[in-house]
Amino acid sequence: MNSSTEYFCDVSRVQWDKFGKTLNDIFTDGLSAGRFIFRGQPKASWGLESSFDRLVSRELGIKDRKQLYNSYMLDLADTLNTGGYVSFPKASATDAESLIPYEILAQHHGAPTRLLDWTTSPYVAAFFAFQNVPNLRSNEKLQPVVWALDTQILEDFVGVEDCQLLKKPPVSVERLSAQMGCFSRNSSSFSDLLELIELSVSRNKRTSKPHVLWKISLRNSDRMAAYIDLQLMGITLSRLFPDVEGVIRSFRSNIEKIILK
Repeated sequence: MNSSTEYFCDVSRVQWDKFGKTLNDIFTDGLSAGRFIFRGQPKASWGLESSFDRLVSRELGIKDRKQLYNSYMLDLADTLNTGGYVSFPKASATDAESLIPYEILAQHHGAPTRLLDWTTSPYVAAFFAFQNVPNLRSNEKLQPVVWALDTQILEDFVGVEDCQLLKKPPVSVERLSAQMGCFSRNSSSFSDLLELIELSVSRNKRTSKPHVLWKISLRNSDRMAAYIDLQLMGITLSRLFPDVEGVIRSFRSNIEKIILK
């Protein structure tokens, strides 16, 4: 079942064995050249909010939000440089671009940022949609989703001063390459990227407004079948996290599968 708005299309309850066909039906011109990027999330009700924006109250005005974020990132950059932990160019309060390497490093280590993780692979995104379930024993209703973003159309509607796409991040992180990863960087007054896109599209006077986003909802009951297929594709925790974290995550996932059988 599909439902559409002016800026995105909701494709609901897709069976795992129909996922590939669904992608082919949506992206009739193919997925070449990295035009489309994907993000997997474990709950259909979640928007596209960064970890920092989820942490900070919506009641905080955007001016205060930006000041708090910039101050926090500048402090982090100064601490990392002073301690000799990095060799990045010094961050500047007047140059937002100078903060990007520090934001990526912070994101990599789990600190709150205004970055969102994306991948050029819909199957890697599907893996994370099924994997990132916070509590497998929870009664909370889960429905994994894969978001698809048309970066070309996004750039037509949304200015880089509000949302910047980092397709080739300036920091080399091994897992980024393994995950075919990239980022969106929200600098707007909105905490949720969905709200920014919706307003930007509605204000645009173009008569033809192609979709910017697709939300493909999967079935949580297909999780194990998906894991088997993804493993055959070489998409596993140890491959996506080629470091000690991948080993630990893999062991954790294995014990959860045993417990839940």
